[in-house]
Amino acid sequence: MEFTASDGATIAFEMHGAGRPVVLLHEFPGGLHSWRAQAERLGDVCRVVTPAVRGYAPSSLVIEPKRFTQARLNQDVRELMAFSGAERPVVGGCSMGSYTALFLGLEDPRAFQGLVLVSCGGGGLPDNRAAFEGRIDALAGRYEREDPSDMPTPLDRSLDKRVASLTLRNVIGVRPGLDEMELALRTLDLPVLVIVGENDAACVPGSRRLADLLPNARLEVVPDAGHIPQRDQPDRFEALVRDFLDTLPPC
Repeated sequence: MEFTASDGATIAFEMHGAGRPVVLLHEFPGGLHSWRAQAERLGDVCRVVTPAVRGYAPSSLVIEPKRFTQARLNQDVRELMAFSGAERPVVGGCSMGSYTALFLGLEDPRAFQGLVLVSCGGGGLPDNRAAFEGRIDALAGRYEREDPSDMPTPLDRSLDKRVASLTLRNVIGVRPGLDEMELALRTLDLPVLVIVGENDAACVPGSRRLADLLPNARLEVVPDAGHIPQRDQPDRFEALVRDFLDTLPPC
């Protein structure tokens, strides 16, 4: 499935199941495949909508910096909600996608039933910010210099290097730290499930801090899992999400 965003970009998405609307947003450098297994498994209790971020195939290629910003990614999700009929969904995501979900909740909490933030908080603390920015700059430089066929995984090789650079420099590398959002986070009263893998050293401290700041958050640290806990421990992840959905009022 696909729809045309207000600036002309084509956004591809999948829908699975029926019931409570849930929108799940992928990580860098993920895509439509990232949430497919979870969407299929959760389809008995909810209707899961999973888009591919603009620039990530099969969504249309977007390489203009002014059309690839966090604000534009947020707008794409709002337009997807309207197009797909996902009214007041639970919105969630992993890593990059979790920040988009968080920013959407902060912008208009009344538009959502709750948030699921997976592997969030990376680079969000003052004591690890400089190192985080250095890693992002180095990774962006690698995408800009190297042939995609030399990248370490098939997923990396499939991503247009210009889109990878824009994602890192225009979105991930410039997002605010948790301390900069502290006041807004402390007043966000949406139900929030924060999930992080115990082996994800880059995100565990930020996820803990995020859960402390949010007044209605529950933190779950998944044993024997890394940055993609839904892949590493799918049964445990699914059980956590089902339990969270059960705590929400009927839609």
